[in-house]
Amino acid sequence: MASNRTTGNANPSSGSPTSRQAGTLVQTEKWWRDHYNELAEHGYRLRPRYHPDWQPSWLRSGKDFFAVEDGQPTILRAAMDATRVRDNVQVMLKRVFPAEGPHELRINQFFSSPELSKMPHNHCAPLFEVIELQDPEPQKVMVFPFLRPFNKPKIQTLGEFVAFFTQICEGLRFMHERNVAHRDCTANNIMFDASRMYPNGFHPTKIDRNRNFKGSAKAYTRTRRPPVYFFIDFGLSRKYPSRDVTDEPLRGGDKSAPEHRSQRRCNPFQTDIYYIGNLVRREFTERYRGFEFMAGLIKSMTLEDPAQRPQIEEVLLKFTSIRASLRKGKLRSPVISKKVPKFFALAKRARQSVRTIQYTVIFHPAIPDPDPRIRLAATLNNSRVVIIQSAEHRGRWGKEMESRDLVSGSGLLNRPSDLNPLASGESASGGSRVYNMDAHPSYDISKQQDRSSLNLASIARQGHTDFAHAKLECCICRQRFRITGGFASVLKLQAIPVLGTTSDILSSIQGHLNPVSYDAQGRCPAIPPFTLPFASALMPGPSVEAYAGPGVPVRRECGGLFNSEVWWRNRYHDLEARGYRLRPRYRPGWQPSWKESGEDFFKTEDGQANILRATMDAVRIQDGRQVMIKKVLPEEGPHELLITQLFSSPGLKGNPQNHCVPLLELVDLSRTSPDGRRLMVMPFLRPLKNPRFQTYGEFVAFFMQIAEGLKFMHERNVAHRDCTVNNIMFDPSRMYPEGYHPVRLDRNRNFKGKAKRYSRTERPPRYYLIDFGLSRRYSSRNVLDIPLHGGDRSAPEHKLGERCNPFHTDIYYLGNLVRDNFMKKYNGFEFMRELVNAMTAKNPTMRPKIEDVINTFDGIRRSLSAIKLRSPITSRKDHMLVTAYRYISQLNRTFCYVVRRRPAIPMPL
Repeated sequence: MASNRTTGNANPSSGSPTSRQAGTLVQTEKWWRDHYNELAEHGYRLRPRYHPDWQPSWLRSGKDFFAVEDGQPTILRAAMDATRVRDNVQVMLKRVFPAEGPHELRINQFFSSPELSKMPHNHCAPLFEVIELQDPEPQKVMVFPFLRPFNKPKIQTLGEFVAFFTQICEGLRFMHERNVAHRDCTANNIMFDASRMYPNGFHPTKIDRNRNFKGSAKAYTRTRRPPVYFFIDFGLSRKYPSRDVTDEPLRGGDKSAPEHRSQRRCNPFQTDIYYIGNLVRREFTERYRGFEFMAGLIKSMTLEDPAQRPQIEEVLLKFTSIRASLRKGKLRSPVISKKVPKFFALAKRARQSVRTIQYTVIFHPAIPDPDPRIRLAATLNNSRVVIIQSAEHRGRWGKEMESRDLVSGSGLLNRPSDLNPLASGESASGGSRVYNMDAHPSYDISKQQDRSSLNLASIARQGHTDFAHAKLECCICRQRFRITGGFASVLKLQAIPVLGTTSDILSSIQGHLNPVSYDAQGRCPAIPPFTLPFASALMPGPSVEAYAGPGVPVRRECGGLFNSEVWWRNRYHDLEARGYRLRPRYRPGWQPSWKESGEDFFKTEDGQANILRATMDAVRIQDGRQVMIKKVLPEEGPHELLITQLFSSPGLKGNPQNHCVPLLELVDLSRTSPDGRRLMVMPFLRPLKNPRFQTYGEFVAFFMQIAEGLKFMHERNVAHRDCTVNNIMFDPSRMYPEGYHPVRLDRNRNFKGKAKRYSRTERPPRYYLIDFGLSRRYSSRNVLDIPLHGGDRSAPEHKLGERCNPFHTDIYYLGNLVRDNFMKKYNGFEFMRELVNAMTAKNPTMRPKIEDVINTFDGIRRSLSAIKLRSPITSRKDHMLVTAYRYISQLNRTFCYVVRRRPAIPMPL
């Protein structure tokens, strides 16, 4: 019976607390239940689950708790959904914890002030109200709109992505202009107002269900009902006197920022740029096809050196140019996963074509901005560069431009009544002039064959002769220009053509600013083309002309060495003298091969960069074997080296149960290197899931080895403390007998073809645990220690911030690895469910020891038939035709394996 289920076994005699009944309130929900009536007095009603007299409905109906509405818990510590009584609008309530500081409440109140809340570029979640509750101690609760994760549902078209990125950059610029750094603007802290996409609302916990939990939530697409995106969670945000500051690093959801690894003070505004760039890289460019147009910008936003990253104004300017260059067909094309086979990609494009026809008929623009007109403005070098971009309305430019379309860095400008410049000819924010765009002639460059340039002389010949003013500004709307200027020449459309102060432009194009003069026949003479310079090098490279003015840092050349790689280049000869040779890219005096061949740098072997901070691939000269060299970082403590040496000692190294990565050699550069660095030399290993597992037998072999290796560590009182998917690798020497390229793993060592490989069943690999930077050795396994957050931050005991047993956490990590990387993604892993549930139990003391895990799994292994073990692993996302294809392919391979007597569970010799 559902009513008798519990979350775990309770043993009263042992003194442990009785387990919570399945489906009932968790500890964090009880606070909200206790304040149900007080919140109702303030006009906010919680769900029936939190009524003080609530009785679970599934006890009467006999249903499972997770199948009913009041069985859906909210497991967030500080937030709770509610309904505003007066208008039945869903809202989100969030507790204010005094122990976490006053910053979140103050910054929310700042951006929700009457002056700032009305500004169109403010994308900070608005604060509706602050409720003061009379707890045993006064407690404040903030009331926000009820928002939805930005990627649920997924973005369907590239135009929808463009609208998303535009709004987020506008919002971040709005914060930075007011000297506020978000410091945690990651995927979890960007949401959108779904009130237009979901007019009937949706369930706050199961967001694919409607509010009463009786069916699916009705939704429109982003193109039909454009949403507004918001930044949330300002708990780590700070307001500074200026942007030129440094502060202690605060780690939020994204821990990969290069400046955070050194634990030194850094500029939080530059880190915000990294977070946004890394968000796009992880959530879009790495997962989906068609985002090549973002590669250059994202690369500059995520540079290793924070000082080299563009400011948010520069990001907006560059992206506006990218946005203007995208055609309608590109913007309307669907966002397709890189994992989807080509056949299904074509099917998805066909479905999107049908939707595109519908959108075109009902006049929905390709870029679904929430307002028909999107205003962008930027400030650079104390002078304004105005870009007034208007989305298409009914297939053409909108009607007469209104006052809100003229925007400056300091706010809205009044609309001029004639062609005269605003005020006395100078804007409030700089030296540029703004003219009435409506009264000026417009020219559609879509009628021009060469769309890469705009020849004003040809416009003049077509009858557009009003070029009286020398100071010009451009208004760009994808393929259309409106010009207010006084010269005839060719503007090359590379990034933003007019960029910088007016004096920079006037001095650089002197001699080309004369009004158009005509001959006796009324013809305009030919004028040599030129290119306006850039005020700063946003994306330098072979196709960009960069103007390096005073104080502008020199940028890394595309394909050149990163700062982290320069350290290895400077020690090339020292390592070679000790028997290890780095790739040609790191040889002093290296000249890029692509400069001679004319190829793109990313298509050549020496253009493949290693962006890891502490590791570098190399070749051992004596036998040509690939190895991995890793720095010993003194700031991270001595534990990694000591534990690696322990498991590589003569007494333990040869033990077959030892699955800790062996230390081949310790290279001491203290005599030749100014920083006295020591280097560990280890085998060259390959990521766990590359290539993917083909059969359940291959998975069984992997789990047996890793559980055995973790038991070997625990028996010696060593807790790994970070045994996650990124820290488990395998020796590929048998699967890849000829090796492979260390950066592009699918290519061979000389980068001239694909790497030849065998399957795990043909050549069984040996799996290893790596990276002992967080590992510790204890006197026994019955210890408590402060939590250290590694690659998996979901362990329940870590959320409390209290001391816990690291050996119990290792068990959770291993179970969660199987759950996240196998059970959730692939079919057929039901045989692991019971064991994984036990390993990831919320109460650490209820989890089995590693010896119990091995014994239980041994019984599971023996219960699996040979047919099951040899069956292919199929993705939950695969279409039935793809699944059928995998079964047929595996059937052929299985026949070969049986004939050659390859075991179903491929264990290494």
